[in-house]
Amino acid sequence: MQKMSLTALIRHQREIARSASSGRSARTVYGGHEQTLRQTMIALAAGSLMAEHENPGEPPCRCWRAG
Repeated sequence: MQKMSLTALIRHQREIARSASSGRSARTVYGGHEQTLRQTMIALAAGSLMAEHENPGEPPCRCWRAG
């Protein structure tokens, strides 16, 4: 299992989003003892939008801002 600081991961994804032409980036983060838990981290650069898309259900949503 690879451990990583959530704050460091947020900052890294934000930098990727800033340099991407789409203004966004995403990464699936796995956790739990069996690595069965997963969430997708999405970073959007300032002024970027995420277009409408198919939604398989209402996921829990958490928003962070890493300085």
